[in-house]
Amino acid sequence: MLELSLRASSRGVLSTLLSLAVLAGTARAVRPIQDTIAPGFQPGGAQSVGVFDACATLPGGDRVVFDGQVMRLLAPDGTTIRVLGQTSGLVYPSFVLPDPTSTFALIGESSRGRIYRADLGGAGAPVLAHVDYNFDAVFEDAGHVLLSAAVCSFGCGNDILRLDLATGTTTVVASVTGPSGPLALDANGDLYYGSIPNSFPPPPTSILHWTHAQVASGVVLDESVATTFVSGIVPPSSMRFDPVYGHLFVAEPAFGGTSEVREYDKNGAQVSSVVQSADYLSGIELVRTQGPGSCQAFQPDGVELVYRGTDYNAGTSELRTLATRRPTSSMTGPGLSGPGAVTFHIRNAFPNASMLVLVGLRSTYDPNEHTYDTGTYLLHTGLDLAHTRRLVIVPTDASGTGTFTFQNPGNLQGTRVFQALVRDTSGAYVGSSTAAFN
Repeated sequence: MLELSLRASSRGVLSTLLSLAVLAGTARAVRPIQDTIAPGFQPGGAQSVGVFDACATLPGGDRVVFDGQVMRLLAPDGTTIRVLGQTSGLVYPSFVLPDPTSTFALIGESSRGRIYRADLGGAGAPVLAHVDYNFDAVFEDAGHVLLSAAVCSFGCGNDILRLDLATGTTTVVASVTGPSGPLALDANGDLYYGSIPNSFPPPPTSILHWTHAQVASGVVLDESVATTFVSGIVPPSSMRFDPVYGHLFVAEPAFGGTSEVREYDKNGAQVSSVVQSADYLSGIELVRTQGPGSCQAFQPDGVELVYRGTDYNAGTSELRTLATRRPTSSMTGPGLSGPGAVTFHIRNAFPNASMLVLVGLRSTYDPNEHTYDTGTYLLHTGLDLAHTRRLVIVPTDASGTGTFTFQNPGNLQGTRVFQALVRDTSGAYVGSSTAAFN
């Protein structure tokens, strides 16, 4: 992987690369997004960053960026809010990890192995700990962070360490083979690790899983006591859990091929290839926004996906945001005000698939939608399900548009609510539309 080749470089070569990246990053040229996006998602903004910058997004959209020398808090448009700290020389950034309250950020670099605690209010960025070749980090709880770090350098495996934020001391949680891989923690505190093979180009690999009880046991863990969550995948560069529904999003980059961000359910089954790109993909973030939705196709607002796309040949890199796109519905026709035809329209559903049209009573409709876990996705609806009828399944065209027409005999206007359940090409239900009123 690129990380290995950079670690093997001399410090002089690395310093030159970083210097060029810092200079390139100041231009902030943004290329149009060429990625292929799965149905049910829509591209948001894109912000250029230096090729080797480490970045993290805060809930309000501000970002913490470390370019190898200067740590900055940036506004969503890329302008500097404040400088948080600065290193004495140019180093290789490894990660930026804001704390859950957005009070501070841990910032790692792997040239000298320092981890800084940068106060987001501008009170300074002192060194918290020294961990050689730190690569990735996740918060375990308010006082501890789990780190992935190849502390003994090359060819001798990787450690997962627990960092005490009060003292800066570390203890070993797990020791595994290969170079450093990414970490993720689910809502139960179970630990997931993207295993990275030693060989290059790397063969297919796995995501390993240890339970919260194992992680908290004090026994040093390894592959022999892990279960395999996903196997046969491209070695991942980054992975994070959706905070609402718990699906795992994994950046699986391929040099000279198609990189992907894939979504896996709680059992490790692939749900979707959310993004496909010719760029190297990394830097997965799941950012909470206003709304009840999860980071799944055809959901209302709730969680946005941020990921990094880098073209090393062109020397460009940018942070890209995907939002969910819920299908919208509407009603047209003379039957809205009296006898006649009424047509229910749905847009942005699954292309070349189908939808199930539901009808309920307007008198019992709750505009504050309820959320139901169907076992595969979150259903959002204000319909009173006890008094809802399934009308008909109708097809959608290549744009995800479908229609259903019925006749109002003259007494239905103002009394009914229509909504569609979205189906994919296999006939599985994957989401719901907004509601429309006759």
